[in-house]
Amino acid sequence: MALYYQYPSADAGLLTVKKKKQISNENLYRLAVQKELKNYLNANKIEVRGQNANWLPPGYMIIDIESTIGQRYAYQTAKRKTFSDMIEAFIGAFLISTNYTTTIQFMHWLGLYVSPIAKLPSILRSNIEPTSEQQISEIINKFFHDKAFNEIETMINYTFQSKAYLIAAFTHPSNFANRLTDCYERLEFLGDAILDFFSYTLCIRQLQPECDASESIEKMDDKPIAICIVRMTNGILVEGRGVNAKIAKMNACRQALKKSKLQ
Repeated sequence: MALYYQYPSADAGLLTVKKKKQISNENLYRLAVQKELKNYLNANKIEVRGQNANWLPPGYMIIDIESTIGQRYAYQTAKRKTFSDMIEAFIGAFLISTNYTTTIQFMHWLGLYVSPIAKLPSILRSNIEPTSEQQISEIINKFFHDKAFNEIETMINYTFQSKAYLIAAFTHPSNFANRLTDCYERLEFLGDAILDFFSYTLCIRQLQPECDASESIEKMDDKPIAICIVRMTNGILVEGRGVNAKIAKMNACRQALKKSKLQ
C-alpha cells in the first residue's frame, strides 16, 4: 500500500518491481544483519555422532575455535534465504501477537516502510485539461450516472466519497470513453496485495492446513505443479494449485476465503 501512495504516477509493472525489491530475500537478509538479528537464529541440527558432529557434553569446550573442527562447534551455517524467512516469521509473530498498528511500527523499525503517506494520490489522468475542481466533479458525476455506477453502490450498500475511484476500478486499459481517470491497473496492484494479506491472515487464524504444499507435486503438461489443500473450520477441503508451494498455498487460501464469504 505504501508503494501505491509513494509512487502516484507509477504503473502496475513498476510498482511490482518496487515491491519485489523491497521484500526480496536479499533485502530482508540485509535488514537482519543491520538490526543484528542474525546471530539469534537457531539453524543447525544437532549431530551427536559422525564426522559432522557438533554437540558437546556439558562442561566441555573447544579451545581452538578457529580450527576446522572448532568452527563446526562454534558457528552456525545457514543460507541467506534462511535469515529472510526468519524476518518474515518475526513479522508474522508480531501480527498474530499484537495488532496491525504495532506490526507496522515494528516493520518501520526493521527498515520496511509499509504505511501510506498522508496525502492520497490522485486517480485522475495526468493529462487532463486544467479546470476547476467543481467542473471536474461535475464531469465525474455525469459520467458516473451515465454509466449507471450508482447501481453498484446500491448493490454493495456503500456510497463512495470519491466517485473517481469506483470509475477507475471498472475501467480497462483499452477503454477510451473514460478520459477522466486512470485505468484499474494501479488499483489492481493495491487490491491484489490486500487480498493476499487477508487471505494469509484467514489461513493462519481460521484454517487448519491439511498438508504442506511443498510435499504435493504433480506434473501437468510436463510442468511441475504444487498443490496445497486446506481444511476450513466447517470441515470443507479446499484445493489450491500453483507453480510453487507458496503460490499454491496462497490460491488455496483465496478459494477458502471466497467460500467462507458465501456461507
